[in-house]
Amino acid sequence: MGLFGKMFEKKTCSICGGEIGLLGNRKLEDGNLCKECAGKLSPFFSDRRASTVEQIAEQLEYREANRQKVAELNVTRTLGCDMKVMLDEDAKRFIVTRNSRWRDANPDVMDFSQVTGCDTEIRETRSELTWKDDEGHSQSYDPPRYD
Repeated sequence: MGLFGKMFEKKTCSICGGEIGLLGNRKLEDGNLCKECAGKLSPFFSDRRASTVEQIAEQLEYREANRQKVAELNVTRTLGCDMKVMLDEDAKRFIVTRNSRWRDANPDVMDFSQVTGCDTEIRETRSELTWKDDEGHSQSYDPPRYD
């Protein structure tokens, strides 16, 4: 088998056993992962390339158990607009997600006790308010006013 034969050799997912398409392979330390299985991994799971098939299988088991935790989550408070922190204050758990269909997205459910710190970023946007003079020209207030 030549160089091109090896490049186009059909690969199978070491997790689900499914066939991996030409551009769908995600390399593992000791196997291959299809993009469907890779999509089930937690966004907090890093260093996939250095992970073994066994570690990926454990992560996917954790993700299935997490699905049950997501189903049980009773959101009592939501913080944020785009990226949201959704709190279940009774169970002392929370999720962080952008997805409006968060139950389908299966975000990681975390306990309050897992929080060790928080970084915040404040973004301020403002526009100067102006008034129109007798000739219809915009004029700034003195002192300037902002919205």
